[in-house]
This record gives sequence, C-alpha cells and structure tokens, in this order.
Amino acid sequence: MVNKVDEEEKIARAVGDKTRLNILKLLNKLGPLSTSELTEKLNKHRSTIIRHILILQDAGLITKNSELSYTYTITSRGKKFLELASTEGSVKIEVPVKKQRVFSFNILRNLLHIPTLIFLSLGFIGMFAPVEVSILSRILWFIIFTLISFLWEIFIKRL
Repeated sequence: MVNKVDEEEKIARAVGDKTRLNILKLLNKLGPLSTSELTEKLNKHRSTIIRHILILQDAGLITKNSELSYTYTITSRGKKFLELASTEGSVKIEVPVKKQRVFSFNILRNLLHIPTLIFLSLGFIGMFAPVEVSILSRILWFIIFTLISFLWEIFIKRL
C-alpha cells in the first residue's frame, strides 16, 4: 500500500520542475499530445521530454494513450493540481522531511562496519604476533579472520 506522504512527495517532485509544469499546462490546454508535439512546443530535446513524461506518469499526473498513437493526456489528478495552482497563485505542498531519521539510520549503518575492521585487525595482528608459530598457522589465522570480515560485510549488506 502506497503511503499518502509518499504520493504527495512524488507529486511535489514531479511539478517542482518548470518543464514538467509546462507539459501539464500544455496537455490541459491543448488536450492529448505526442512526444514529438511536446518536443516542438517546448523546444526541448526528445530525451528530455521523455524523461519528464516518465516522472509525471509515475506521479499519476498524466497517462499514455496507446490507441491514439502514443499521445499523453492529463489525468484528473493533474487537472486538480493545476486548478489549485491557478486559484491560489502558487502551490504550497508540505511534505514531512525525513532527513534526521535518514541521518541517524546512516550513522547506525556505518557502525555495523566496526566488526569488519576488528576482524581484519585481528587477522593482521595474528600474522605478526611475537609468538613461536609456523608461517602456515599465521597465514591460516589471517585467512580465517579475513573470511569472517568478508562474511560479516555480506551479512550487513542484506540488512
């Protein structure tokens, strides 16, 4: 199930660009238009228009009509947005920011790499420990702790 905040954030990002807003206005004013027509009217490169169209489609503001030779039409959601924009002058969409939570999560995620450093350090220290041990034992010690650190990294990537 899609979160309402995520939907509002998608819409805010979609209409936050002047070209995408112009695409919406053109589709509202002129009706269904093809990519070529939008490219011509907005004087932009075709790949730029396609990229913007995909973002608007993802936000549910426009749809693709395959029966009309791949033209795009504004949806009721897109029309509703334009109505709000024209009646209020400018649209203010408030989307809660998750930055603090993301920052905290990244710190915790980075702390998970500490055991990797410890395992690698133990492996390296074991190679040069001042004890009477054969070279094969030292190499085996290093390989074991390197393998443990590698497996730990695989484990935390799956979290």
